Amino acid sequence: ALPICPSYKRPAVDAPPEWRAPSRSQDSTRAFYDSLASGQNLIAPPAAAAADTPSGAATVRRPDWRESYESRALDAQNGLSWAELIKDPALQALIDTAVQNNRDVRVAIATINEFRAEYGVSKGAFYPQINGVVNAGREKIVLVPGQNEAFNAIQVTANLQWELDFWGRIRRKTQAARAEYLASEEGRRGVLTTLIADVSTAYFDLREKDLELDIARRTKQNADRGLQLTTLRHKRGAATGLDVHQAEQLLFTATAQIASAERGIGQTENQLSLLLGRSPGAVSRGKELEQFALPPTIPPGLPSALLERRPDIRGAEASLIAANAQIGAAKAQYFPQISLTGFLGGQSRELSSLFTGPARQWSFIPA
Repeated sequence: ALPICPSYKRPAVDAPPEWRAPSRSQDSTRAFYDSLASGQNLIAPPAAAAADTPSGAATVRRPDWRESYESRALDAQNGLSWAELIKDPALQALIDTAVQNNRDVRVAIATINEFRAEYGVSKGAFYPQINGVVNAGREKIVLVPGQNEAFNAIQVTANLQWELDFWGRIRRKTQAARAEYLASEEGRRGVLTTLIADVSTAYFDLREKDLELDIARRTKQNADRGLQLTTLRHKRGAATGLDVHQAEQLLFTATAQIASAERGIGQTENQLSLLLGRSPGAVSRGKELEQFALPPTIPPGLPSALLERRPDIRGAEASLIAANAQIGAAKAQYFPQISLTGFLGGQSRELSSLFTGPARQWSFIPA
């Protein structure tokens, strides 16, 4: 194909060479780099350049867009998965249910299937299109008034049509379909990432409200005992009526906090049920909130190339690739479309002589 439209090249970004306030220790990020070393060719230097890399230094290679999108196993290779970070079996079960039943995930998967099918159809345009036609019937014609003739009419043909992609129109259309398919795949990854984050956040909010409810109930018990003690002291003359009213106010406040915590728990369970794709209901619990380990602190000085793992950025680049390819396909419309058309078959009154010499038909027409 002639270079009507240049191939996609990642736009250059005018980024500063370093952060304005670099960290004091240059080795403070080394442990974090090691934890992400499983990322394919994103953190670890290439094998050819490993010998030139100083010890203790982390080199980030900017991958080519084809290499970035060819691998479909990035979810399992880029660092730790969510199942390795979340150790609560109850929360893992909730996330599994959400991934299976969530409507947004189903829509994303259906979109992927749609674009995958369109990509397969676009690849088929490279090859000749062959259609087979079979016609059989009986006809009657009038030769002269009073004389007619009835005969069988049988026709079998194979039609061929093939567009020669001299200007790269089909190739660009295929590139655009492939990029759109990959963009839909990144959209699915983005939906999954958001869904897992939303379920985890709602679950931790639920466990926090459970803790608040437990504190409110214990506060109510203490306030109830305090009211009994204050009432007894009032009867013995050691406390005033104001002290009794203050103790009652503490009890009423604790009771109201219990009702507020229970209402918040119900609302959070309804939110989780919506994310899980089921009717509102109770949600199973696992570990207590204080049993979860604190998340690791992300150190400063991380390379900006880590942003290339974000599915929304990768999807946006795939959409840009598709738009670039569509421009090439549109420019190819300025030039003639060269195609080959032909058919081969036979036509006869009898089936036995359908493929004999006089009954054969063929045509070949370049257009």
